[in-house]
Amino acid sequence: MPVSLVKDDYIIGGTIDLLVGENNTVQVVDFKSEKKLDVNDPKDRELLDRYRRQLAVYAHIVENLTARP
Repeated sequence: MPVSLVKDDYIIGGTIDLLVGENNTVQVVDFKSEKKLDVNDPKDRELLDRYRRQLAVYAHIVENLTARP
C-alpha cells in the first residue's frame, strides 16, 4: 500500500507491505529482504533504529488515515 505524508516543506513516501488488525487496532508490517541483522552489532543496530523510525512514520500516516472525526 503506497503511503505519503505531505508537509509544507517536504513529502515522505513509502510502501507498507501489510496492514493487519482487529478490535480497532492496526499493525504496520514492512518486510525486509536482506540477511537477518544482529542486534549486538553496532552497525546493525543503527539500521534497526532506522527501520524503527520508518515504521513510526508509517504508523503516524496510518493513524491519520484511519482517524475518526
